Amino acid sequence: MTTMRGHWYIVCRSGQLQQRPLARIVLGEPLVLFRMQDGRVGALAVLQTQLDFATERNHNETADLLRKHGGKTGEELKAVGK
Repeated sequence: MTTMRGHWYIVCRSGQLQQRPLARIVLGEPLVLFRMQDGRVGALAVLQTQLDFATERNHNETADLLRKHGGKTGEELKAVGK
């Protein structure tokens, strides 16, 4: 079976994404789509934790602080069944 990851997908029309976030499932992955105050569009994986967010953006000080205080990644939480 061929995977289609790494490609662009249309998941909603621009007019559908205004004030409220939208939930969508793309390739089996739950996502939340939202529009930022400056008009740009953002998307987050539903299981993304604060540590995942900090790590993806190379905010190493924040990631270290979160880990120090027990922060976990989404994958770590899945592994322990939470």
